[in-house]
Amino acid sequence: MTRRVVVHGGFHKTGSTSLQQFVAANRDALAAHVCPVMRAADPPGITQAVPMLRRAVGAAVNEGKTDAATNAMARIIDAFMASGRPTLLISDENLFGGHLGHAGNRRLYPNLGVILALLDTLLTGFDVRFLFYTREREAWLWSIYAQCIKGVHTAEPFDAFVAEHETDLTWDGLIRERVAPAQRERLSTVACETELAAPVPRTLLDHLGVPTAVRAHLRPLKRHNQAMSQEMIEHHRLFNAAVIAGREAVRERDAATAAARFREAETLIPGMPYVRDMLELLENATVQKGEAR
Repeated sequence: MTRRVVVHGGFHKTGSTSLQQFVAANRDALAAHVCPVMRAADPPGITQAVPMLRRAVGAAVNEGKTDAATNAMARIIDAFMASGRPTLLISDENLFGGHLGHAGNRRLYPNLGVILALLDTLLTGFDVRFLFYTREREAWLWSIYAQCIKGVHTAEPFDAFVAEHETDLTWDGLIRERVAPAQRERLSTVACETELAAPVPRTLLDHLGVPTAVRAHLRPLKRHNQAMSQEMIEHHRLFNAAVIAGREAVRERDAATAAARFREAETLIPGMPYVRDMLELLENATVQKGEAR
């Protein structure tokens, strides 16, 4: 019998944390059925398996170096086979690239198809299934925007953010445009609103082959990552604008403007370590400059 590998790749802001923590919370009950590889659970004998695989896949896609990806997946497969369990779950919403707005990314998962094909190759000999969760478009875009605001990736208003990023591609369009037929026929998408409203994630458990009798005894799903209010997002956006302007002033060697903008940021959200560190560095540089005179 061919063992199954389920790759759950997000998408971002569609409940990945809740799903991963559900699997982790039910690790004992699922132990006979699933070998999980995710942030909250490593397979036996491996630590930090997900970051290891993510870095290796990134190197394969961006630099054309596949050795690290081959070795990382081989370690995971060895642990999976040694576990004796019928199904391997690899769950990581960052495996297929960053979300819109992260590190200047303006396209929606541009390497999705390339990474799916790579994983298919690395998992040759297994019954590989790909599972992605989607979300109502407007709610998803707002959540992605909020994540960019929290991560100080942007200071743009929401409408400007939407206009400058690839936001008109539907989920079906994304799969159709980026994914080859060989992977598309084994790829499933499900609305997270439906999956997360139930006590347990039915589609995920179906993919993992968890029996009905086991499901009845599983701990229920819990929602995580409470949304920021619109007022809080706007407050953080103004903070980001000050920080980003401060960084730009530093690059231009304008210490006075940089200090003014970082002081503005400190007023908006006091106590942020990065801002305090920058103010201290600028103050020290000013003192040293004065002493040099």
